[in-house]
Amino acid sequence: MRSENIPFSVIAERLGRNSTTCQTRLLRKTIRNTHKEWSGENDVALKAAYKKRKAEVWTIVAKEMGFSGSWQVIEKKIFEHGLNSLK
Repeated sequence: MRSENIPFSVIAERLGRNSTTCQTRLLRKTIRNTHKEWSGENDVALKAAYKKRKAEVWTIVAKEMGFSGSWQVIEKKIFEHGLNSLK
């Protein structure tokens, strides 16, 4: 149901459960699945790829938003807010 962007309040009502319970269950499931699919090798590869491409990535974002400052400012703001704020 979440893949259809149905709010947790509606899902909880349909299932006869508390919405916090539904959110917590999804979070646990997501964490479990992430651990199954991710390895330490992936961490190393991600760090290397990010270091190699970060200027390119943030420059594209800056251009799209019409930001004329340095891409490092955007990178710092994203990490300041946390990546979850992008969802």
